[in-house]
Amino acid sequence: MVKGADAATLRGFYERWYRPENMALVAVGDVDEATLRQLTEKYFGDIAATDGGFTRPQLAAPMPTAPVAKVLRDDEAPGTISLLVYSLPAVGYTNLQSLRERLQYTLYAALLNQRFAELSEDPESPFLFASASYSPLVRSVDNFMLQGVAKDGSAEATLRALAIEANRAAQHGFTAQEIERAKKSILNNVERSAKEADKKESSALVSRYQSHFLGQGYGMDEATTLAIYTELLPNISVADIQRAGQKMIQHERSASFFLAPPNVTGIPEETETFQLLAEVAAMELTPKEEEQLADRLLAELPEAGKISATNYHEELDVKALTFENGARVFYKQTDFKNDEIVFRVLGKGGISLTAAEDHYSAISAGVLINTMGVGDFDPTQLKKVLAWQKSQRNAEYRTLQSGYRRVF
Repeated sequence: MVKGADAATLRGFYERWYRPENMALVAVGDVDEATLRQLTEKYFGDIAATDGGFTRPQLAAPMPTAPVAKVLRDDEAPGTISLLVYSLPAVGYTNLQSLRERLQYTLYAALLNQRFAELSEDPESPFLFASASYSPLVRSVDNFMLQGVAKDGSAEATLRALAIEANRAAQHGFTAQEIERAKKSILNNVERSAKEADKKESSALVSRYQSHFLGQGYGMDEATTLAIYTELLPNISVADIQRAGQKMIQHERSASFFLAPPNVTGIPEETETFQLLAEVAAMELTPKEEEQLADRLLAELPEAGKISATNYHEELDVKALTFENGARVFYKQTDFKNDEIVFRVLGKGGISLTAAEDHYSAISAGVLINTMGVGDFDPTQLKKVLAWQKSQRNAEYRTLQSGYRRVF
């Protein structure tokens, strides 16, 4: 909410460009309702309605009936991106059924993202990163998009890899373990958002209300969203997900794009791209095999240490524990976030303790450790085990200290 001259300027903008009967004013901030109502009435209450009705134009985009392929060159493109886009009739935001359908598409994208993440760990992968996403394009058309950031000279191979995984999912679907991980991951994000609802930035609330007013959002609060997702997600079956994929991934409604700098060569043109996609569509692909993993990082928990001393630092409101092995622990409860615990382990020494010939290896140690797995789990397996948890881990190697940071 704005006051004084700023509010007057905003009022003038609305009077000039908008019809009041089709206008919404969103005010969010640390202000009581009575004051907010008073300010709104003062600066906007006397704006008269305009004569005549107003109909918002509906610009319908035609649904594609044949695939297209394009090569796009951009001087500012930082790299080469391969895209495979499928258009489908818009679901909209009308009722619980439309929310369930959108959730199926979102779940399908999450499942493909799990597979892309696993493929990106392979040194032979043609792409550095790949993702799947479902989103509105215009009011009448939604998009399901697969995109990959290609390694040098691998634009064609990246598009092939994207198409293969899309067709593998279409032919064989997803495993029960994959679906369970994706559901838990989505629900965990919604639960965390609900727990942090009172910490949400005002700008996020404005965006929600704006989206709702323009007809492109449900406008639900976090508690309602959590309640609905908790009811809907468990009841989305393997068959539901399979049908969602069949609706989205249809060759005649596909568009293939390569975005690259002008000097990049080896990118296939339209005819070659169509041939590539036809070859992939004719492939008999093998289903994804799911390995059985333990559900915990440690098979056996270590024996707990014993506390030898307890202290309290009143000026900092910090409690300190000293263990019998000499390690010290400082902890403090905060209310900055409602769903977060941060651990940081520090030790003196760091890179300064390494020999001169090991200096460059020590500098890279933190990065290398952060890209590795933990215990008996490699990086891919670790992501699967922790897929539905809020978990960040960072090893730290600095000049005079080393340590580890964990957020969950």
